[in-house]
Amino acid sequence: VPRLRLNLEETYADIQRLRYKLELIGGIDPEIMKEYEETKVRFEFLDGQICDLQKAIRSTQKIVSELDEQIEKQSRKVFLEINKKFQHYFKILFGGGSCELVKVSPSVVLVSPSVVLSKAKNHDDTLETAQSEGVDILATPPGKRMKALNLLSGGERALTSIALLSAIMDVNPSPFVMLDEVDAALDESNTIRFATILDELSHKSQFIIVTHNRATMEKADVLYGVTMGDDGISNLLSVHLEDIAQNGTARR
Repeated sequence: VPRLRLNLEETYADIQRLRYKLELIGGIDPEIMKEYEETKVRFEFLDGQICDLQKAIRSTQKIVSELDEQIEKQSRKVFLEINKKFQHYFKILFGGGSCELVKVSPSVVLVSPSVVLSKAKNHDDTLETAQSEGVDILATPPGKRMKALNLLSGGERALTSIALLSAIMDVNPSPFVMLDEVDAALDESNTIRFATILDELSHKSQFIIVTHNRATMEKADVLYGVTMGDDGISNLLSVHLEDIAQNGTARR
């Protein structure tokens, strides 16, 4: 069995060094142990809180990711439905033509087929670049080329806007909708088409319309108005159009 050989001089030097360090440290205060235990308990408590917060952060990030995915899926579905209905109502108002909603971003360049052909022939042509993210409206009234909304005439922009609003109300109907002189700028033929759309949408929403247009009034179920007699006194009246057809009068 090998015997442990100690160097007494080196061992004695180590003992003296350790004694010197103990003297520097000084005596042990009983309160130090108590403070250590309290600090340890608080550390374990805070460490547990940090772990809970980290779990909550990971759980929240997962929920946010799932919601983003669901929102993207639903928005894409609704966007396609609105685009389809937009084309439907656009053709009703214009008696033909075509239109399209296009999602744009700062890196997307918006061009129509005719612009692409002209670009191939003339490299000096400039293309329209989207400056912000959103939705662009491309419309082609009968007999015209596809254009952005800001390139259409005032009347065409009004009809295109009505078609888009009608599409949104069709896909996501509200309990009731109030329209104030929306048909004021429309001629008689366009007003009849607009009234046809209102009649179609009235099965999903109740419409309250402020109008002076006869074609729009003909599609209403109830008319409310103000009339003034020879005595200069204003009177409120309501007319149920269905009762007129049955009884010949509906004034109240």
